[in-house]
Amino acid sequence: MDAAEDRAATEKHPAQFPATSQNVRLLNENIKNWLNSSSTVNGQVIPTNVVQKYKDCQQAPNYTVFSNTTSAQEWNENLDQGEKPMVALESPHHSIHRTVGGCDIPSYNRSPIPGAIGDMGENDTAGLHPT
Repeated sequence: MDAAEDRAATEKHPAQFPATSQNVRLLNENIKNWLNSSSTVNGQVIPTNVVQKYKDCQQAPNYTVFSNTTSAQEWNENLDQGEKPMVALESPHHSIHRTVGGCDIPSYNRSPIPGAIGDMGENDTAGLHPT
């Protein structure tokens, strides 16, 4: 693809959602809902637990467990019975990506704007997002 084709492809998806003011309101509401640990999609209240995940990640015993899900998972595999599992900061961080970018997969639709899933909603592509 040349630059003009890239530009046209980049503009095609957002052009489907011209109600900018309404979309900004919906996304802002979605962010507040997720941060308050639930979101409503199509009238259904869905727990998100973002606030609790954030609080839990602050209980990590060291920076390595705090900083990434792989280390937290390894730590949790070696817990004594009754010990509380650790949550890495990446967990609530990823949830915020879904809040901003939407998430629309079978049985897990978290997008307040139907069909508006974007780069920020996918952890694998969020780092490529220009804003």
